[in-house]
Amino acid sequence: MKNVRTYRIPSGYTGSILEEEVLGSCRVEWSGYMKFRTAMQFARENQPSHLPPCALRLRQAVLREMKIPEDFELKLFTSVGTPLDKFHGIDGWFEFNGFTVTFDLTMRPNKTAHKARVTVFLKHPDEVDLSYPAKDIAFEFHLAERMAKPRTKQGVLK
Repeated sequence: MKNVRTYRIPSGYTGSILEEEVLGSCRVEWSGYMKFRTAMQFARENQPSHLPPCALRLRQAVLREMKIPEDFELKLFTSVGTPLDKFHGIDGWFEFNGFTVTFDLTMRPNKTAHKARVTVFLKHPDEVDLSYPAKDIAFEFHLAERMAKPRTKQGVLK
């Protein structure tokens, strides 16, 4: 058996508890492995009716960082408790203008293995400063947009 280390804050607060408090969770049952796209669709179809306040604050921070009004359609999804979380390491994702940015929440500042585009380090759901993860997520959208634009010999068309 492999030696597995778990990181816990002395109070017993774990990463799983953090994920659920920050993003909420999808109450689902399934059996067996799901491929990535199937797992993402499964999570999309099983969203909770309301997202927790921290998830809404994260969405607002990303909107501010992207410099777009709050009424723009920046969608935030949770995948906590779904095959997308369990098999693919994705705790949630944002969608905007046809682009998707996945993220993984963690309490471990030294986490190196990740499958999501962005790793969001939080110590607690009441963490005040969400600007760092918001900047990372906004940057990924900017990068995706630039890569999708047609290119000329001089560079990217505006």
